[in-house]
Amino acid sequence: MLGLLVSELVRMVETRHGISMADALMFGTDVPARRGDAVLDGYPQEQIEVLIDALALRTGESPRQLMRDFAARLMERIRHVHPGVYDRHADLFEPLAGRGEAAAALPVAVGDFARREMEILFGDRQEAQRLVEGLRHDIARRDLRAGGGRGLRDDMLGRHGLGTR
Repeated sequence: MLGLLVSELVRMVETRHGISMADALMFGTDVPARRGDAVLDGYPQEQIEVLIDALALRTGESPRQLMRDFAARLMERIRHVHPGVYDRHADLFEPLAGRGEAAAALPVAVGDFARREMEILFGDRQEAQRLVEGLRHDIARRDLRAGGGRGLRDDMLGRHGLGTR
């Protein structure tokens, strides 16, 4: 799952800010390794959090909005690549789905490999739930952090060992 999520995040960054920003994000961010006890295909919360926070620091965009936009874009990717998987789990996906930029940025042609990958990753209800729960959890955490005391920028810098000065 991590590969698809990172690929989609990179596509979002390329669409909004260009390839140089996507490269800077991917090669200039210290993304933590997955824990040995983590489920291989589970939702990679730590890695996504670091990437979204790094993107917010680089662009000045709200991490909360970036996370919401990312979730919407991912739902559109699933719908575009494999409408059958999307329809099977529409009750899970629809609350996160969006329109506009996410749908407009998707390529027209979809290959068999991409459809098979989507079926493997999210064809099973439990896997679709895992994705949606992870995205919802990340969005909710950002909603809570956005209203809290310390400045969000200072909080992100401190958590990622970058200092606050």
